[in-house]
Amino acid sequence: MTRRCAEAWPEPTATVGRRPWRRRIAATAYRPAHEQMKIGVRRKRRVVPFVENKAVARRVLEDLVTQGRVEVVDEIYAPSFEFSDPTAGQTITTYEGIKNLTRDIRTRTPDISIVIEEEIAEGDAVVHRWTARGHNALTGKSTTVPGISIYHLREGCIVWEYVIPDRLGLSRQLGLAPTPGQAQG
Repeated sequence: MTRRCAEAWPEPTATVGRRPWRRRIAATAYRPAHEQMKIGVRRKRRVVPFVENKAVARRVLEDLVTQGRVEVVDEIYAPSFEFSDPTAGQTITTYEGIKNLTRDIRTRTPDISIVIEEEIAEGDAVVHRWTARGHNALTGKSTTVPGISIYHLREGCIVWEYVIPDRLGLSRQLGLAPTPGQAQG
């Protein structure tokens, strides 16, 4: 049976600020362990090897986006998480929001496949440089979109995800933006 992130975390408490988890991490991030014990902020938590964190992050691109398996959302995202895509001005903080985003991507590009070109992991962070390929459902045009995803995990669940796809390149491939050197009408 797969462990669900929702089962591993207590219910989120009311907090002030956009990223409650970040404040807890910031409070302990640069203090030696013996000082953390003195001030009582160090909590026992499961330390997850970066190899497991890489596997969880890979599931976003492979299981969720490429295969469209929205049922894995609560297995890989923590109950209190934040997804940010600054190129779309988008921030998502709910499971249903991630599921809707995935459905939207799969509707626009039903045959999407994502190849992870490069993967870097250290501590609780994983970075993917990826390339998405597929055909746009409306135009039928083939598209290739590179991008970068940055994940921060805690106890094997994603608490923060930052995605930067090449939206300008996609717009140019679909004929919605001029290519360099092309005369503007």
